[in-house]
This record gives sequence, structure tokens and C-alpha cells, in this order.
Amino acid sequence: MKITIRSKLVLSEQQKAHIYEIHCRVKMNKAINRENLKTDIRAISGITTVTIVPESENITDVYAYQTLKIKFQPYQVSPGDFLRKVTESLRKFSGKGLVSFNFFPGTLKRIEI
Repeated sequence: MKITIRSKLVLSEQQKAHIYEIHCRVKMNKAINRENLKTDIRAISGITTVTIVPESENITDVYAYQTLKIKFQPYQVSPGDFLRKVTESLRKFSGKGLVSFNFFPGTLKRIEI
């Protein structure tokens, strides 16, 4: 839908959104609240959902390992540039118990909505 007032375009619906998905392996301190970490990741602008890939969790005496499925909508940037910004944000979570993370580039795919 487009709304035009005196030859000025006032409102125009955006084109179809592009949603992407990627898997990320995370290593975190066993003692942290893993749900809170997922909530913090969801709070990153552009990330829409964060879920655990079934049967991907391993727990040792010190660490917990999970593979996360992250869906995101990059705003006016390429998926690669968006993931670089997400990487910067995730590095700041080291104080919250995130030890390391690794995106699996082969799992990056565009989701049709």
C-alpha cells in the first residue's frame, strides 16, 4: 500500500523481510543461567529467535556446550556484516559467563516467510 499526499510519498509498505538462520556453538560456564544468556542474545538488535538445537548440549564439570539456532533480520546490511556486529556484541558477554562461540558458516541460510 502506498499513500501519497500532494505528490509526496508519505507511507509505503516495506518489501518482504529477509530472515536468516545460522547455528552457533557456544561454550559457557556451567554455573550460569543458560536461559538468561539466550535472552541476552535475543536482545541484540536484529536477532529474532534463539533456540537450542536438540541433543546438542554437553555438560562437563566446568563448562556447558550448546549449539544455538539463531534467526535474524539484518537491517540494511549484508548477513555477513550483520554477523560481524553480532560477534562484537557476543564478545561483551564474557563477563556473563560466555567463554567462547563459533558460528558454523555452512549453516547460514535464508528463511522464506
